[in-house]
Formats: sequence, structure tokens, C-alpha cells
Amino acid sequence: MMRLHWMTYAVAAALLLTAITAPEAVAATGPPKGWVIFQSSVGRFVVWHPAGWQIRENKGTARTTTITLTDPAGGAAMTIRRRYAPISIGKHCHKVTMRDARVGHRCATKTAVTTTLPDTSEGNFVFRAPLRSFPYGVYTKVVANFQILRGA
Repeated sequence: MMRLHWMTYAVAAALLLTAITAPEAVAATGPPKGWVIFQSSVGRFVVWHPAGWQIRENKGTARTTTITLTDPAGGAAMTIRRRYAPISIGKHCHKVTMRDARVGHRCATKTAVTTTLPDTSEGNFVFRAPLRSFPYGVYTKVVANFQILRGA
């Protein structure tokens, strides 16, 4: 049983590695049909997401903001956290390009995928989603279509 469990992780990791190393064509073509835009009430940035998904923004202390995006069934959620404190970029990450040509770094573990977007005029952003419950295709499109508004 232990060997089968390990093999399941190995197969999932191989599939994820293939998916996250593929070029991000989404950024060049724009958000998918049927997606809607959410503009932050506390920062100059927007998040595109599937229509019908719930989005919640929480303003924290020290100029932090957390946005939670949840599927209509309420089971899968990803977070986008903005903060001005320094962030570290993990090992074994690769670069990804956002819609507005900013470059982030994507990393994956056995349980989650994380993309960091450091050093913007609106702070540092960390996008995070669990691998088992959040649709990876939605995650990559949310990240690829994230935008800092002009003048920010």
C-alpha cells in the first residue's frame, strides 16, 4: 500500500511538472470566455476568474490583502496574498509571464502550487492553490491574467 501511495505522488508530480513547464499561452490571448473581472477595493490590481465563482477580499494588517477564490460548490479555493514584506522564491521554480508581461516564479510541492510575483508597485503577490482540490487549469489562467493597473 505504501508503494502504491508513493507511485500515485510520483505520477501526479510528473503530470504537474509537464503542465507547469508548458508555455503560458493564456497571457497572450486574454481571459477565457465567460470569465469576469474583480477589481481590488484596497489595491490597484484586478483578478479575472470564472463567472459564478465566489471571490472574497480581506484587508489585513501592515497593508496585507488576501483574496480567496472559491468554486461554486464551495469545495476548492485558491488564495492571492498581497504584502509589502519581502518574499522568498523557492528552489526548483520556473518563470511564468503574467498578462501585463510581469514575470513571476512558479513552484510545486506534493500538496500545493505557488506562484510568486515580487517587487511590484502594489507589493509582493503570492498565489497558492492545493493540488488535490483546486483545478490546475483555472489556477494557471487566474495567474496568467492577473493585472496591476496602469499608473500603479
